[in-house]
Amino acid sequence: MKKQDFRHPKEKEAMLAIQRNPLFGMLSETLSQVLVGTPALAESVARRFPVTRRSYPRLFDLYRDTLEKLDISEPYPLFLNFEYPLKAEARGYGKSCVLTLNGNNLDLLTEPQIQVLLAHELAHIQYDHLRYFSLFKALDTVGKYSISLLDTGLNALVSVFLDWMQAADYTADRVAAYVVGDRETVAEAIRLSMGTVPSIV
Repeated sequence: MKKQDFRHPKEKEAMLAIQRNPLFGMLSETLSQVLVGTPALAESVARRFPVTRRSYPRLFDLYRDTLEKLDISEPYPLFLNFEYPLKAEARGYGKSCVLTLNGNNLDLLTEPQIQVLLAHELAHIQYDHLRYFSLFKALDTVGKYSISLLDTGLNALVSVFLDWMQAADYTADRVAAYVVGDRETVAEAIRLSMGTVPSIV
């Protein structure tokens, strides 16, 4: 069965605008070389706790269900990080990616809401968003050392990157809605991750 393409139309439009910028090719190639071998897994092992069937059975089963719904046969390692913000994070590059979920999610979110966070981050991996997120971060560093002749091109590239990043999140939210089968659950998870108190929603 062919995988569904959940990419938001605005993401495709914004990516074309990025690729038309003459600085994009140069920065993309340079960054790709830097990112190869990024020790995302090593860092996660050193600072976080691996999620396994034995360590966190509920979360492990929920993650497996999410992977199955997205037809991902080789799971990316999932780690639990004991921090408070209600969020998950994907890190790495290509096939060397890992996911981290903050432990507070287990106490404050429902299972479908946790699945929204997992699916959202898996979407960023599936659609190769992480590489472009890293490229955007690199633009800030490049901008600090650029000469005035580059400023116009960099500013134009940053502008279209901001459009793309928003659209990439739309794509990830679409994937999450597919996984949980409910748009309202996605909206509620987003509201809670932004600090909204459930009782006043």
